[in-house]
Amino acid sequence: MVSNEFIPGVVTHSELNPLLWQGNSLRREVKQALMQIARRFYQFLAVDAKVIDVIVTGSQAGKTYTDQSDLDLHLIMNYAEIACDDQTPAELLDTKRKLWKLEHSIHIHTVPVECYAEDLNRPVQGASYSLIKNSWIKESATPQGQPADVTATTTAWCRVITAALRTRDLEQMQRVRSLLKTYRQLGLDLEGELGRANITFKTLRNMGVISSLIQSIQHQQDQELSLPD
Repeated sequence: MVSNEFIPGVVTHSELNPLLWQGNSLRREVKQALMQIARRFYQFLAVDAKVIDVIVTGSQAGKTYTDQSDLDLHLIMNYAEIACDDQTPAELLDTKRKLWKLEHSIHIHTVPVECYAEDLNRPVQGASYSLIKNSWIKESATPQGQPADVTATTTAWCRVITAALRTRDLEQMQRVRSLLKTYRQLGLDLEGELGRANITFKTLRNMGVISSLIQSIQHQQDQELSLPD
């Protein structure tokens, strides 16, 4: 069931999250904990490429975080150094990232940590802070509030997703999920993290709409693989 409660994808603040930051720098214990997580994640990835940098990015590196915002921890490496047989480095690392997420639930002062391995040649677009250099790569822009029409686009996507869920058609639900991912990525490329598409996506996520879609897809996949009694 899709929730009707509107939960904003961004909330503007006058300062960085004080749970993680002291002024404009990461708290010492936070940095130490994140570096330990990064080392464990790198060991889990088990690839030959060296780590060029470790950065934090996303809403928790800016002033638009919410109670649902993750702390995005990125290991930066050169994908060209990773040898793969049957898939691309991006596919391999994304699969391992998802496995890591299934096996771990890590929080820093109540903030959940999401780990990623990203390519050196695809730099993060938004605010980012280097743990290795202990300095900003790109500081957070001053938040201007929620972009116009986010409520309208969120409502429209809710209707589309609700209609897909009611069909219980696996192909239809997968198509909607793919369209939503494309919508967000195009928005990130054109408008950045504070653009309408990304904020709409985050609002849908905060409302539980995206998790409902994913769970329904997984349930339908299981049903199609099962034999009735």
